[in-house]
Amino acid sequence: GSMVADALQMMGADISYYSRTRKTEKEAAGMRYLPLNDLLSQSQAVITCLNKNVILLHEEQFGCLGNKKILMNTSIGPASDTDALAKWLECRDNLYCCDTEAAIGDGTGKLIDRDNVICMKTSVGRTKQAFELLSRKVLDNIRKYLEENV
Repeated sequence: GSMVADALQMMGADISYYSRTRKTEKEAAGMRYLPLNDLLSQSQAVITCLNKNVILLHEEQFGCLGNKKILMNTSIGPASDTDALAKWLECRDNLYCCDTEAAIGDGTGKLIDRDNVICMKTSVGRTKQAFELLSRKVLDNIRKYLEENV
């Protein structure tokens, strides 16, 4: 989340954030902490960057978010209650973006086909650099094993 906020701030975005813990270094850099429901109601676009198995957005939060908004989920899994997300997406002026089907959290597969859902169906973490790094780690582990055991 911090890296996303830093990048957007560098491009001129006015950044507000919500977190279970205040980030004084981010506030010193000009970002503003807001309670969750205030953040949702005051923002045009919201980006969730949560740990796995954390559901942050429920019907109350979608009510605060309102319509004509953009919600992006960069979390490993869903950031919202699926039924509440489905209800929010009934307003065609709302836009939901994510990288994988798992980030939607819809076991029925109905939400991914909506016009106002953009899903890349691949993890944004699957970059060329990530593959190179992981490949290097595998090769290093093989070398180390062979050195120690052969």
